[in-house]
Amino acid sequence: MSGQPRRITLGATRFDDARASLDLALGLAAEARAMLRGLLIEEEGILAFAARSGARALGPGGQPVPEVTAERMRAAFRADAARFRRLIEQMAGQRGLDWSFAQERGRLAALATAQGGPDDLLILSGEASRSRPAQVVLLVRDGSDPGLAGLTAEAARILAAGRPVRVLALRGSDLTALPPGARVEQAETEAALGAQIARLGTGAVLVADRGALSGPVRVALLAARCTRLLRAAQPGTTG
Repeated sequence: MSGQPRRITLGATRFDDARASLDLALGLAAEARAMLRGLLIEEEGILAFAARSGARALGPGGQPVPEVTAERMRAAFRADAARFRRLIEQMAGQRGLDWSFAQERGRLAALATAQGGPDDLLILSGEASRSRPAQVVLLVRDGSDPGLAGLTAEAARILAAGRPVRVLALRGSDLTALPPGARVEQAETEAALGAQIARLGTGAVLVADRGALSGPVRVALLAARCTRLLRAAQPGTTG
């Protein structure tokens, strides 16, 4: 894997989502000999919703959650953070990995762009899925780091040998450094590219650089149901 990260941060707003992506984070951290960092995000948007009078929500099983309040949501975040930290400590310890943990309150959009530098890989866990990821998706835009192609191939190998690699790109993007056998789908506009991302289900792992966090693509990336691997653009690239 070219340009291996020194630290891998697994970020999630729920313990169940973090647990669903932990094997991927552990595998990539072990391969790169990187530190693994857990990050429980207290999403301000969720807290703001819970503070509204008469707020209602559904639990993981689809059952209504009674009496949704900001204090109950803060307590739920604290409980999930404690479980997440214990799991990171246990699993990283078993593999001999250095690890750390943080709990931060903020907007996912801001945290996604603020976390780390060129040596960091940020994994934003999507909605928990009981099945193994079915495909690895590489997002390519003008100026994207060609090293992401190697990262995607490595992610595919760790997830499951032989899983397909799919490439989403704007028409005219540089497609010279792609994994062998990747299926390329080109969009005419950023809006169309964002729509392709929005259709990805929980069975996908999407790899992109943070230069893609703009316009309709940024909105789709942050709202996607799938797990996302975000890497800062490497020196000498734009985006």
